[in-house]
Amino acid sequence: YQKAKVKEKDIRQYYRNSGRTYRVRFVTFNDRKSANAAAKKFRSNSVGMGSFSQLTEAGKSPGLREISFSDESEPAIHEALFAKSLKKNQIVGPIQTEDRRFLVVQIDGWTDEVVITDAEIQKRWNNVKDRVKENRAQSRFAAHVRNLMSGKQIVFEETTLIRLSTLLAPMYLKDIEEKKDDLSKALWQREVEEKQNVGITAEMERLRALPFFSIDDKKWTVEEFETALESHPLIFRKRKFDEKEFPKQFQLAVVDLIRDSYITADAYRRGLDKAPSVRQYEEMWRDNLISLYEKQQYLEKSHAKNVSAKDYQSVIDRYLNPYVDSLQAKYSNRIRIDMDAFEKIQLSRIDVIAYQKNVPYPILVPHFPLITTDDQLNYGQKMNLQE
Repeated sequence: YQKAKVKEKDIRQYYRNSGRTYRVRFVTFNDRKSANAAAKKFRSNSVGMGSFSQLTEAGKSPGLREISFSDESEPAIHEALFAKSLKKNQIVGPIQTEDRRFLVVQIDGWTDEVVITDAEIQKRWNNVKDRVKENRAQSRFAAHVRNLMSGKQIVFEETTLIRLSTLLAPMYLKDIEEKKDDLSKALWQREVEEKQNVGITAEMERLRALPFFSIDDKKWTVEEFETALESHPLIFRKRKFDEKEFPKQFQLAVVDLIRDSYITADAYRRGLDKAPSVRQYEEMWRDNLISLYEKQQYLEKSHAKNVSAKDYQSVIDRYLNPYVDSLQAKYSNRIRIDMDAFEKIQLSRIDVIAYQKNVPYPILVPHFPLITTDDQLNYGQKMNLQE
């Protein structure tokens, strides 16, 4: 991010279009040749994509959506729409996406949100500057990854791929309600119910020793892939797909896992694991996990394990409040509190979660620990900053 350079003239150009929310039609293609041919037909057709089904595949319709400057779109898509002013019915593309597909877009129209006050203008300028720099940084990183993976070829064992995808499909193709339930449990720090463990099935036992894929003259077995999954959950490029499409999406997710393993190895070679920001992030999550572990150990010793969300308040009142009070009393002489900073804290009743899409670990910051309802500050000493 620090190496990404942005010229003021580029910011100014993006700024002109930053208030727009486009209404677009779009079509995706698997190869550039088909996308180029379709884009050419659209541009020569007076109604653009209006007769798309006649221009390409019968019965297929373009997608419709709105895209604003602040939306989370890929850098290539964002640049194509906002780096220069576009006209109504203009055909844009083909745009190559991160999953190596090609997007052709038609501008149906837009609304434009105008800022008036100096404060609003400055805020929008800063937002545009940050977004353009972020796009440039992502593009630089994508170029680095392409260079890192250049010349590498992944060859899958087709039979193993089919058997493994068939085995894993039921685990990943959960319905929306199940996913919502799992998320709800995660937010309340409840244990997510143990799902089907494919590692102990008889079929997985038969598959473990089989070669799964090869890269850089190294063959990965199913067992090695299974080990990799322990530290890198699969991330699917598409959020919604049916059972028939699962084998292809599963294969792409495995490819991304392999790519990330090379990125991680490269980061260790560069010593990035020693960077202060990385160490701080690691320590934050270590503290969180140790806290959860110790709490669970204490509850198990107190015969209060496997607690549901609806019973958690009673567990706090009966077990955790007294335990936390005892710890506060025990370590009170060793605790120092910056009361000036403490009194400036403004709490909200709104739960906030920092969430990042399309990464193995999407939650950026651990949930605030719910271990006590005691709000009395009757322990510790006031911190003397002069000490």
